Amino acid sequence: MLGVLITFLFVLGAIGIGLSVLGKLLEGLDPALRYGLAGLCGLGIVGMLIFPIGLVPGGLRWGPWLLGALSIAGLVAIALKRPYPRIKIPVGADALFLLAPTLGAILALIGVVTPSDPLDWDSLAYHLAVPKIWLTAGQIRPITFIHHSNFPFTVDGLYILGLAWGGQSGAKAFSLAFYLLGAVAVFGLTRQLSSTRAAGWSMAAFATVPVVVWESGTAYIDVANGLFAGLGLLFAALAIAAPEARRWMWLCGIFLGLAAGSKYTGLQNIASAGVVWLAACVIRKQPIAPLAIAVGLSLVIAAPWYVKNIVWTGNPVYPFFYSVFGGKNWDSFSDKIYHEQQQTFGAGRAAATSDHPDYTSNPLETARLGASVLGLAYQPGRYTDPDPTHGSGFPFEALGFVALASMLLWMISGAMGAFEASAIAMTVVGLLMWFVLSQQSRYIIGLMLPPLVLAGPAIAKLRAGPLLAIGVVFQGALALFVVDNSFTSNRVPVALGNVTPEQYVESHVPFGKPAAWLNEHVGSGRVALYDEVFGFLLDVPYLWANPGHSTELGYYRLQTGKQLADALRSEGITYVYLNLGLYPPNDPTFQRWVESMGLTGPAKPYTGAEKAQMWTDLRSKWKVLVADAVATGEFIPDQSFGPRIIFRLKP
Repeated sequence: MLGVLITFLFVLGAIGIGLSVLGKLLEGLDPALRYGLAGLCGLGIVGMLIFPIGLVPGGLRWGPWLLGALSIAGLVAIALKRPYPRIKIPVGADALFLLAPTLGAILALIGVVTPSDPLDWDSLAYHLAVPKIWLTAGQIRPITFIHHSNFPFTVDGLYILGLAWGGQSGAKAFSLAFYLLGAVAVFGLTRQLSSTRAAGWSMAAFATVPVVVWESGTAYIDVANGLFAGLGLLFAALAIAAPEARRWMWLCGIFLGLAAGSKYTGLQNIASAGVVWLAACVIRKQPIAPLAIAVGLSLVIAAPWYVKNIVWTGNPVYPFFYSVFGGKNWDSFSDKIYHEQQQTFGAGRAAATSDHPDYTSNPLETARLGASVLGLAYQPGRYTDPDPTHGSGFPFEALGFVALASMLLWMISGAMGAFEASAIAMTVVGLLMWFVLSQQSRYIIGLMLPPLVLAGPAIAKLRAGPLLAIGVVFQGALALFVVDNSFTSNRVPVALGNVTPEQYVESHVPFGKPAAWLNEHVGSGRVALYDEVFGFLLDVPYLWANPGHSTELGYYRLQTGKQLADALRSEGITYVYLNLGLYPPNDPTFQRWVESMGLTGPAKPYTGAEKAQMWTDLRSKWKVLVADAVATGEFIPDQSFGPRIIFRLKP
């Protein structure tokens, strides 16, 4: 909990940083909007500063102290600024709107102060793991086997700081801070545009989106990225509606830049804003210079991460678009399986409703566009893991239905002005790009923000507004039920101190006990992980060894278990961890694999015919090589935790 408190003190300083940097751009705005934008921008600035500091050898050893001092300077800036505007908190019946972010924050806080588990998979896989590796190394450097380490890391960079002073909880507290700052900003912006009552509804609509509540208790970055992106789109719409107010142009560029500097999808947001803004310039005969300035500023802000990728990998958006840019430690096989996995999401592709392993359907199946977009509301399980092809994804990653209902309501109302029309048009253009690429629900939190902000004014102005208000209340109840029932309920004993974090990890993370054993026994060696990506739990160096993560082991050229063992030794590997718990124990293919390793009796190696068939796909070839390495004594069984086995590499 101490780490959480330190993070929140740091966030207060970040508000001061944002107020100082944005300066006159915030003058005259609603106080809630001023502080919300200042906090979000301040955190973005700190996340950006992590990059140059981290590139310096040893920079991450003194960087947290330097940035901590910067945060203190931000606090001083707030204290010295007199007078400063005070946020007018809703009173009377309007105060009830505060229940939405309060209850959402309580649920998120339970996730923050308890250990991550497989339900927030990417937290353990890379959002926390990559910052931990860099923090241990003392600098930002290539991590060849985790391609995610090449993503824009403006938000993830903050987790380096949180890990330094508060472990998991200190890092994840930044997610909760983004949630609260976002709620304040949404309230302030809507009140600026409409009224306090409308602002309350918009804030509640944002604060009760299930995926927003859930992610705010994890180390995912989509809420932060969504706020950067969504606010950037809204500022672009305001720039179109009120071109004489140049502040919107500058704020648009800043926030879209932070969006692209924290996730590749931010580039799509820049594109959607640019397309609609350009069309508005033509239709309304407005000058194009503000658009060019905003887009140029956003690209400059985000550029360092993309330039770094070009230098390190040769691909600015590594590992995506490999066929266009190529990329170091990546190949056509890795590109193929990654693309197939990305295409499993959504209802807009024929393959997404079948069990066919090769997702080659035409991404431009426009006849399915309606089902794909509206399906976000009525079949959310298709837009998230696990098993999206059968609609079995986690329910707490749903986007709810208020954003879509708000957008549709405005579109049929006949009451849209230039601002509303532009904001909704940007969401529509963004959804078209999302439809063609990867249809994951959490990728479009930013696209949903404009219609969520418009939900409050819709309730206040449109005839069907009361129905939308009922929808917001229902979404809130749904979010509380889904997130609590699916995510936080098991964590309450840990949050209350009745169960230790170590006990929780051992009982809820299958890799927990093996990781603890490896931490005690590996020493100065290194671990190869097969079918396991939760290396964050390790305090020793490790490698994701499956083909598809990197080309360094050279699976194409390997022919025997001995050659595999030699390749691992060349990478400093001394232990191999094999996770057999992912496979159905009664599956004949799995049983044959276990038999070939000799784990249940004398080894029965694969026949030549079997090898020939399995050799055609690296996803099966590696299993033949591992089986041969075990059967020939290159991998020596050392410890087992049920179906999870640890081998020592033969000296």
